Amino acid sequence: LVITLTIFSPLYCGPSTMESATTTPSISTPSPANSDVTSISCTTVSTSEQQTNCGVSVENRVHQLANTWSFWLMYQAQTKDKKDNWKSTQKRVLDFSTAEDFWRVINNVSSPSRLSYADYSVFRSGISPMWEDPVCAKGGRWIVAVDRFMRRDARSSGQEEALDESWLNVMLSLIGGSTYLDDSTGEDILICGSVCSMRKYNCKVALWVGTADEDILMKAGRQFKESLKPLIDYMTNVSNSTSSEEDTTSRHGGRGPKSVVRPKVIQFEFFSNDNKTDKSIEIPFADDE
Repeated sequence: LVITLTIFSPLYCGPSTMESATTTPSISTPSPANSDVTSISCTTVSTSEQQTNCGVSVENRVHQLANTWSFWLMYQAQTKDKKDNWKSTQKRVLDFSTAEDFWRVINNVSSPSRLSYADYSVFRSGISPMWEDPVCAKGGRWIVAVDRFMRRDARSSGQEEALDESWLNVMLSLIGGSTYLDDSTGEDILICGSVCSMRKYNCKVALWVGTADEDILMKAGRQFKESLKPLIDYMTNVSNSTSSEEDTTSRHGGRGPKSVVRPKVIQFEFFSNDNKTDKSIEIPFADDE
């Protein structure tokens, strides 16, 4: 039995360009005596062509997004001049404007739960993930922050899965173009982008909004909260479970195991970027409106 596969893999070629390369590994195994199969060969070529794969006619099409987005990476070494070094470590990796290019990026970078002292950002093309940006300065950020489990156990694994799923939800809600809409006008709410910040002891996910209109902010905040549901639900369940464990230990006169550390939701609030407006709006996690 001879199987030949052509695997598509992207190569980064610049901030707004992505090219592709193909590798063709061959897998050969002895053919069973009663098998009629002698070989299988499948080849995938350029998305601009129409070809026949394994005898089936396939026309590859790209799915254009409503906007062009930029994927940013910030990796910050632990130095004394962290603040001064922040801008120089913020790098725009590439731009993407199709669903296919988005998945090529996501499938070739580490999940955020594997990072420390690093940020992933997805922003509209032309807008930088910093509050000094003229568009960002007009609005602010919804932020959710949670403590990270430090022990490598089932709880930390569950938290990582919930975080990664939530971050993917947030990105899809951004680029999909149908989540953040103004109910009164049906127009796209000006969402600048989102940032996932990973540090040693905590992680934050932020939604940057380019307006200070409170009605629009609340709409965006509730949609953001919905995207974060896997992480919120997991942290709530673990917190409740830990509370029960601590209560049981207390009733038996013990102090409880030192390993029981309750990771709490630190905040889910909106903060203005203009350094002038004292605006802090909170959406409680228990709020189901």
